[in-house]
Amino acid sequence: MHEEHITSDQALRSDAATAAVIEEALRLCASEGIDGAIRYMEEHHLDRKTILRVLCSPKFHR
Repeated sequence: MHEEHITSDQALRSDAATAAVIEEALRLCASEGIDGAIRYMEEHHLDRKTILRVLCSPKFHR
């Protein structure tokens, strides 16, 4: 059985994409409110734990 390996380049691209989604969500939160930010992150398949950490705990913003 073959194990799937994620290269560091793949991980960096994924992290960069997630970071971009979060940055846009935070912009939406500031301009349109938390509902728009939640919807945006859900549409981009971020998990609920991440969404809550980003929007409810500013000290965890990255």
